[in-house]
Amino acid sequence: DSRYAIQCKNYSNKLDNTPVQEAFAGKQFYGCDIGVVITNSTFTESACELADSIGILLWDRQILQEMILSTQKEKRRRTS
Repeated sequence: DSRYAIQCKNYSNKLDNTPVQEAFAGKQFYGCDIGVVITNSTFTESACELADSIGILLWDRQILQEMILSTQKEKRRRTS
């Protein structure tokens, strides 16, 4: 089983490096396998570059919408 360190942010502006750094620190501190920052917003280019370089996943509103749609399609397929 994989352990996730998740940082959730509800912002109206783009997220900068800070939540990425916090997710990385939490991942290391708690001995997790995967670090993720989840937001209803988007990320700055710098945050994306940092996350990519230190292995943190970024799930913005577009990715969350895709996940929701995918789950809804899967549920419909199972009930058909």
